This record gives sequence, structure tokens and C-alpha cells, in this order.
Amino acid sequence: MKPIILILALAFLLVNLLNVSVAVDPILLNRENFTKSISNGTWLVNFMSPYCPHCEKLAPAWRQLADDHAPLRESKGFHIAEVDCSLDGDLADENEVTGTPTLLLYQNGKKIEKYRGIRDLAPISRYIVEKADQYYTPSDAVNENDKPKTTLTEDESITKNDPSTTSILNQSGTVIVLGATNFDTLTASGPWFIKFFAPWCPHCKDLAPIWEELAGKLKGEINVGSVDCTLEGDLCSRYEIRGYPTLKLFMGKDIIEYKGSRKLPELLNFAEKASNAGIIELTAEKFDQLKKKEVHFIYLYDDKSPPEALRTMDSLARSLFSIAKIYSSKDKDLALALKVSQFPAFIVLKDDIQKVYPENHYEAFSDVESLRNWIDFEKYPIVSALNSENSEEILSGERLIVLGIFDPKGGKSFTKAKASLNAVARHYFLQVKRRSGSEEGRAVLFAWLDGNKWSDYIYRVYGLSHQDLPAVLISDPTAEEYFDKTKNGDKILLENQDNLFEAIHDVKKGLLKGTSTMNFIEKAVKNSYQKAWSHPYVTLSFFGVSLVGIWHFFKPKKVVPVKGYPKFE
Repeated sequence: MKPIILILALAFLLVNLLNVSVAVDPILLNRENFTKSISNGTWLVNFMSPYCPHCEKLAPAWRQLADDHAPLRESKGFHIAEVDCSLDGDLADENEVTGTPTLLLYQNGKKIEKYRGIRDLAPISRYIVEKADQYYTPSDAVNENDKPKTTLTEDESITKNDPSTTSILNQSGTVIVLGATNFDTLTASGPWFIKFFAPWCPHCKDLAPIWEELAGKLKGEINVGSVDCTLEGDLCSRYEIRGYPTLKLFMGKDIIEYKGSRKLPELLNFAEKASNAGIIELTAEKFDQLKKKEVHFIYLYDDKSPPEALRTMDSLARSLFSIAKIYSSKDKDLALALKVSQFPAFIVLKDDIQKVYPENHYEAFSDVESLRNWIDFEKYPIVSALNSENSEEILSGERLIVLGIFDPKGGKSFTKAKASLNAVARHYFLQVKRRSGSEEGRAVLFAWLDGNKWSDYIYRVYGLSHQDLPAVLISDPTAEEYFDKTKNGDKILLENQDNLFEAIHDVKKGLLKGTSTMNFIEKAVKNSYQKAWSHPYVTLSFFGVSLVGIWHFFKPKKVVPVKGYPKFE
């Protein structure tokens, strides 16, 4: 009896083993097999990196998608694959992959589109089924006219057209009207580019057709909305709307105000950068290709570095995309080239001048606010070119500004002037580096502006005309003064770099006499205001006596009748 039971048990076990299915993994593509593989059928390819936090988050879902939809390989010729960009960076570049993960759809060797929906199991699964049907037509396919028609219920119709229930961003390609009833719900997911406006505002009227066109261009990428502040006053107050139109990008908890040109190309460029924002993986080979004149922030780490730190840096890269490029690298050769031996480390490169984030212990990379402040402070290059986007922040900040005013059409004169300013800036920052980052007093920014485009401004503020260019001066925004002469009374000249360098330090020490950037009326108003606030009781008494005097002067006079004549009313 026992042998029979044993045989039955073994048979049962064998049947179960035969029924166990082996999980199907994504097809791994590389330089050798990529072109040949995707030349036949439909392929959804995940360009990923094992060092990317978002790739790690997607990985389990991606493996499950490959397993769940494995039958589509035979039935529809649909394949799910992946490319490791850390090993095949050139392949990623050839396919215009600028960040990871990036999901690209190919059909018979041709790139069709980029998946722009939410990177989660359910929405990607629906996308796969949709595209598998769309790009495969079997010979015995049912004619469209023979297919049974399905009618959506009212609830299904509402759900399909409600942006809060769809996984694809900006599915309709139209501007969504936002208000108190739907704002929080809709903006909770996906990036939103929102216009706060008033119908009577002329600039808002000019922007209206551009905003509609922008929504169409960003279909599938970023949600585009609008808020009428004449109807939604509380909502606009909540987001501190002070003028119209105000454009803000909402990315989760981060809100970024757009201050650039309101022309379509610039708006589109800003929004697309936001869509692709994130930390960029860097290798020693790619590092050599970086543009040296730009500012690059690089987070360097090793196997012992906490994963949370990399996630923090990626989050900062997304929220600060408009002001900084942030890279990450685990490449030992790159760390060696940058002379970094302690990990994690965070550095900024401006030309060949390298500066290290002052803290490099593990806990420092959980202090998001300190990291954000350091990036914001170090975001400017050695010499900044002033434009409509950065001029307000630079010219009204707390740092001293060494300002070159040039004529870009001046040929060799312009080139020489710009090179001189750059040389002084490099000399200054190299000295700061030798002093372990200390600027010995006020921090300094170097910048230049186009004297032709800013001709009215430079004449009104600095008394300069086109004949005075090129010129250089030191501006103190907090004191509303500028300095254009040395302590000997000589004019500060770009040709005399030593004098300019000395003048910077003399301004810091308070040895130079400045010229006000305000006119007579502005100074009078400011002085009166300051005196009023410094002596409030005297000021109130003065105004009180003045008001009484004015009232007595203008009050109706009492009419006294003259004897023998009636009172005249």
C-alpha cells in the first residue's frame, strides 16, 4: 500500500512542477542586438540605469509587465525590452534619451513615440494592450463595421473625460479651468503649468491664444490650466498672486514661478525641460563632453552611500531644473579625476574651478533646505550674462555686482572687454578657493549686460551712453549705490585688471565713495520715509499740527450779520 501512496505523491508533485510557470523577463538589448531586434514587430523599450532611483522604483513593475504580456510576443508581435544606459550610453544618445527611465515605442525599426503617462503598472499595461492592437493587423481581423458598438454609460463618459481619473497627462491637449472645487484634487498628480489671470488684463488677453496653443503642444506631457482670479480670489491669495498674468509650475510640493518671455517657444522650452527633469547619470567619458562654460552640480557616491541621499538629489534636480543641472556618478574614474575620495560628495564646477559642498557626512544629504540654499547660491557661472529672466534677482540681491557694460556688436573690443572681466572673475574666485571658500566680507557676483538693449537703463541709473562703452563698475544693490572710481579718483577700467581687483576689496572695506543710483526725487522720498520711521512720534505730531492748520484754513467762515442788514445765507 505504501509504495502506491509514494508513487501517487511523486506523480502529484511532478504534475505541480510541470505546471509551475517560469517568469518571463524583459528582453535585454545592447549595441550588438538592438537594431536587428527592433526591426521586426512592435517594441516598448525601457532605457534605464541601475543607479537611477526612478528606474529602481519602476523595475518590479517592468518585470511584471514583461511576464504578464509575454503572450503578446506570439499573438501580436509585441515585445517588452530594456537597455542599460550605464553600459550602452552611446545607444541611449543615438535614440535621444536625455534622462532615465525613458520608455520608447518602436515599430519595425522606426521610433514611433515616447510614453508620457504615469510610470506605474496599470497605466503602462493599458498602454501596452492599446499599442499592441494598434500596430498589429492579423489577416483575419474583424472589419471595423462588423465590430459591436459599445456605448459608454454616463459615469464612464465622465470618467474618461475627467483629467483627474486618467493616467495620461494632458490627454485632451486643452487648457483645464481650475477653481476652488477641483484645484487641489487635480494638481495632486502630474506636473501642472498654470496661468493665474484676470479677464480685463491686456497682457492676459495677449497670452490667451498662446496658452491654448501651448496646451495643444504639451498634449501627453504636462497638464495646462488656468485660474480666473476675479472669480477665485481666495485661491489666488493662497498662492500670493500679485500681478497678472502669473505663471506657476506645480510639481508635487514644489512650485516654480516662470518669469521668462511669454512667447510660445520659450514657454514650450521651459515646460519640456520640466517634463524631462531629473538627475542625469554621468560617466568619466560623458564628463569630457560637458560644456565647460556652464555650471554643473555633481553628486558622487559609492556602494556604501545611503540610497536616500540619491533620491534626495534626484528630487532636487526635478524641483530646481530651471536653475541648475544636477548629475550623479558612481564612476570611480570620474571621482579620481575630480580628486574626490570621500563619499558621498557634492561639488559644483564653473569652468575648471571646483567647489565642494561644505558637509559630506551622510546626515548632511537629508537636509534638503541647506542643499537647496547652496545650489541657489552657487547657480551662477563665473560671469553671468544679464537677461530678462535673471536681471531682477541679480540686480536687487544682497551681493556686490561687478558689472561690465558692453556692446556685443563691438567686435574685437567686445571680445577683449569680456575676456578681461572673465580674467578678473577667475582670479577672484581662485583666491576664494585658496581661502577655503571665504570671500572675506560681502559675496560678489560678476555679470555683464548688453549696453544697446539696456541703453535707457544704463543712462538713467549710471549716466552712461553708448560712447562710454565698454565700461565697468561695482554696484551695491542694498545701498543703491555704484562705484566707478578708485580711491585715488581714477576711473575703474577693464584694461587695468589690478585696479579693478583692488577696487572690489576697497568697496568691501568701505574705502570708496559711491554714487547713488536714485534721482533727486527718489532720494528725497526715501530720506523722508526713513526719517519718518526713525522719529515716529515727532512725525505724527507734525502731521497732526499740519492737518489742524489745513482744517482751520479751509473751514467755512462763520457769517456775522451787520447791524441794519439781514444775514446773507
